[in-house]
Amino acid sequence: MRNFLFFIIFSIIAISTVEAQSYGSSYFPRTDISATSAGAMRYGLYGYDNPAFLSAFKGNDITIFGSSPVEDSKFSRWGFVTASKGFSFYFNQERESGRRINDYGINLSAGNEGFAIGAGYGWSNGDRSFFARDNFWQVGAFSRPVKYLSLSVLGVFHQSKDMNEGVFSAAVRPFGDEKVSGFFDYILQSENNPVKNRWAAGIAVEPLPGLRAIFRYFEDKTMSAGLQIGLGGVSLFSHSNLRDDGKIGSQTYGLRIGSQDRNFLSVFQKSNVAVQNLYGGLKYQKYKLFDGSNTLIDALRNIEDVKNDDTYKGIILNLSGCNINREMLWELREQLKSLQKTGKKVVIYIDGGGMDLYHFASVADKIVMDPVSAMQLPGYSAGKTYMKGTLEKLGIGFDEWRFFKYKSAMETLSRDKASEADKEQRQALVDDFYDLAKSDILTSRPQLTTTFDDIINNKVLISSRDALKLGLVDTLARYDDLEKIFEGLVNSSISLKSLASSSKKHLPDDNLWGKKNKIAVIYALGACAMDEGITARRLINDVRAAAANSDIKAIVLRVDSPGGDGKASDYIADGLKKYAKHKPVIVSQGSVAASGGYWLSMYADTILAAPNTITGSIGVIGGWYYNKGLSDWTGLTADQVSKGERADLFTGITIPLLGITVPHRNMTPEEKDKIKEFFLSEYESFKGKVATGRKRSVDEIEAIAQGRVWSGIDGLNNGLVDVLGGLNDAIKIAAQKAGLDSYEIVEYPEQPLFDFGSLLGIPKIPSLESSELIKDIKLRLEFNGMPLFLLPDEFIDLIK
Repeated sequence: MRNFLFFIIFSIIAISTVEAQSYGSSYFPRTDISATSAGAMRYGLYGYDNPAFLSAFKGNDITIFGSSPVEDSKFSRWGFVTASKGFSFYFNQERESGRRINDYGINLSAGNEGFAIGAGYGWSNGDRSFFARDNFWQVGAFSRPVKYLSLSVLGVFHQSKDMNEGVFSAAVRPFGDEKVSGFFDYILQSENNPVKNRWAAGIAVEPLPGLRAIFRYFEDKTMSAGLQIGLGGVSLFSHSNLRDDGKIGSQTYGLRIGSQDRNFLSVFQKSNVAVQNLYGGLKYQKYKLFDGSNTLIDALRNIEDVKNDDTYKGIILNLSGCNINREMLWELREQLKSLQKTGKKVVIYIDGGGMDLYHFASVADKIVMDPVSAMQLPGYSAGKTYMKGTLEKLGIGFDEWRFFKYKSAMETLSRDKASEADKEQRQALVDDFYDLAKSDILTSRPQLTTTFDDIINNKVLISSRDALKLGLVDTLARYDDLEKIFEGLVNSSISLKSLASSSKKHLPDDNLWGKKNKIAVIYALGACAMDEGITARRLINDVRAAAANSDIKAIVLRVDSPGGDGKASDYIADGLKKYAKHKPVIVSQGSVAASGGYWLSMYADTILAAPNTITGSIGVIGGWYYNKGLSDWTGLTADQVSKGERADLFTGITIPLLGITVPHRNMTPEEKDKIKEFFLSEYESFKGKVATGRKRSVDEIEAIAQGRVWSGIDGLNNGLVDVLGGLNDAIKIAAQKAGLDSYEIVEYPEQPLFDFGSLLGIPKIPSLESSELIKDIKLRLEFNGMPLFLLPDEFIDLIK
């Protein structure tokens, strides 16, 4: 509403400025390359007809046009417009009787799809007097308060003031989409203006995707009629200007190349098959430029696009070199199942792999395996490496502060084998992973019902030939044979279409007018820390920005974190609770959202997890590293002065290069008692926060706490999780809770433009300090003696 009021004020000022001086009309002849009024269809003349509309355009286009009278061979016209969001350049050349004029225009805008202002400057060189040219400034604004209405105003200020103009344009979409648009222009002129051509009205219809017909009638009884054909990244257009006697006066034609338009040929294309290469891993976010990585959200939306596009018969996935974690594979698998429910087919190519990859591939209607390859299906295992003996040999003492049965994040440092409680929870996870994979595989491939367990238990390495005999795969072939294999599956010829790395490139954005409602996806990834991992100190600014943005109607927090510093977790959890309380907040848990990772999740309106997500671990753990002979074999010693009975507690030798300090002594029994008291208090606080967030009693939370980790399946049963699902499901629930039929996704944190080092080909040299082991040691020593809300590293390894 505020933008609409500003538009009204801007219109009054602009029109009143030109009204007293206006004389003559050059607007219609200058913009007759466009068949409609400004903003009525697609992007018009990319700001040349009203610069404000450049803010409604998001792509990069170039349009080349030509025009000539039917009966006058002495006159010709051609030109081009190139545009990107907020900027355009225009060139027009006319020739007549050996004379020539070149027109140029630059336009800029600021705003968004709902309201914007813009300005431009036009100038000419050549025979200006013969062609009656004059340099001019133009300022404009538009408002689209609802999806049915587009209003715009333009003031054109010439060097010759008697040529100034004020133009008001309106367009209406009765159905709220691109199928029908009515439009009207009115030009303010002086009453004694001899040229009576002050208004025009018309209609544009798009009966089929990309096919547009336009008719326009002017006050001087001339008319124009035209046709546009969209072909995806290319469009063709032509329209005829009809004189008042009904004869064709001139013909205009042109070609547009660039951003996506609806494709008229799609009406006749019913045999496309999408091809997606999943080489490497899936990232959560990527650089804006020069980054061809696959991301989870793009992969999910690509499959969704194929599902909803009637021109596609299905999808082919290439898993050669695929290295995607178990939870993400489950999300993609579920998305493929949804696609199959529409009758579309899935073909998956593998050239090896293990349990997770085969679990994913089993969803396919046809699994194709490379003839010279093998797979391993050994089941699931969860092991740990214990470092007690290593620390003793290094002269490093470690005192585990474990006050809760299942909180085992430190036991690899204090024990030489697993505790019974830890074995119990790890076995439960392994059982759930196995049962999930077995259930899904047998549902998709029931022919394995009687042989599955035997294959797992008795086959060590399965060759491609044996995989075919056992019914694990359907055929042996190379990747370049997949087109013929898919054609055999659907009994018809097909056309392969490679999916772009981002589904945002697939669709035009002119189908809905006005500011687009948005859903924010905020990623909280890695260890819970203030300046590393989730970088809570910075991420809280993204939370505030998303909460304060009125265009963002809901927030999805994607959590993939094993926990860490409780303060960092609370920064984000409390920030969402405080700043986004007026919006739906949905949490999508990735591979792991446990301990401090669960803390991030607990205040959400809805929590989603995959069946194989590791969640829970409500508890606190800590420990104390100290010098127990490290100086003896390293020769490193330390000395200090201090004041305070326990000031020496946190001093010791610092290991060169690593910057790691090891305290010189263990804690006394009295100090340990105080630590225990503090840890128990922190645990009670954590349970209380979870109880508040989940609307449960503290006793109910205690029954599932004590540091116990749970699979997503168990989390659903015990109330830590509300829905089994992935990121795409979380976005749909957010849209439903916000009452959105259509929306855009905005992602936080905002990513840099590009990876400078990668762009220049500078190799990334690994260092000891950058290794995950050293990072983990430094994190634990940074919080030496402090409570950690952390999952054991071995559980993180289990999800890979």
